[in-house]
Amino acid sequence: MRLAALTSAEIADQLAWMHPADQGENDDRPSLDERSVLADDLGCHEEARAAA
Repeated sequence: MRLAALTSAEIADQLAWMHPADQGENDDRPSLDERSVLADDLGCHEEARAAA
């Protein structure tokens, strides 16, 4: 599934999973590829562009 097809809630879930890992609070870390794909697709996400 392309991340650009995710809803705002699904994107929030992904970010909520990644943030604690960045803070060292979670051992379930996303791969660099997962992080890169999310970051790239957020720039293409229609709702994210509209909110900017």
